[in-house]
Amino acid sequence: MTVLGIETSTATCAVALVKDGRLLAEYRHQQAKMHAEIIPALVENLFKTTALTFSDLDGVGVSSGPGSYTGLRIGMSLAKGLAFARQIPIAGIPTVEAIAFGLISAFSPLIIAMPSRKGEIYAGAFVAENERAQFVKPVEAVLIAEFPDWAENIQTVAGPGITALETAGITGFNYLPERLWQIGALNTGLLAAEKFAVGQADDLHSLEPNYIKPFYTTAKKVG
Repeated sequence: MTVLGIETSTATCAVALVKDGRLLAEYRHQQAKMHAEIIPALVENLFKTTALTFSDLDGVGVSSGPGSYTGLRIGMSLAKGLAFARQIPIAGIPTVEAIAFGLISAFSPLIIAMPSRKGEIYAGAFVAENERAQFVKPVEAVLIAEFPDWAENIQTVAGPGITALETAGITGFNYLPERLWQIGALNTGLLAAEKFAVGQADDLHSLEPNYIKPFYTTAKKVG
């Protein structure tokens, strides 16, 4: 089974091709607010590298958030367009779950933190169960000042939300270095492939990013 993974929830835009649980190729580019311009070239390079085509895809996995509103919309639109055009299954993979997937065998329990608005982060907590990351606290918006109480004695934290915690002076936690959890599309593709292998997929028409909180624009009405 060949699956395309798409990750666009943060400043990192990434795509990966996995086949039968093995990485074929992955491309990443880190530049905020440039996903729409960057992702077509990343996908093109991915298929050139692997000598595959869209017709070889058996499914597509896409980051479902939380994260950047615009980034998530871009990734989701691409994934849904491919799934519709090729008539292949699609799976939305929570970004925090994709990060936890590569860490849980060594770090359990574990919190994954994602950037949010000023003064808060998105956070979800996991434990290892049957060698997989299982939620013990679903993803929610957490005030940074209240994070120590929310964590409930879970000491290990990973993910790009760490920066906000450290900047705010939140101490007493084991913050895992970025080299252990770099944002990418590999785990998104692998988790999607696992779902497809047991006959699970999301509904193409109803699948949407999970923003956790509503999106507000700062644009002003004219007139």
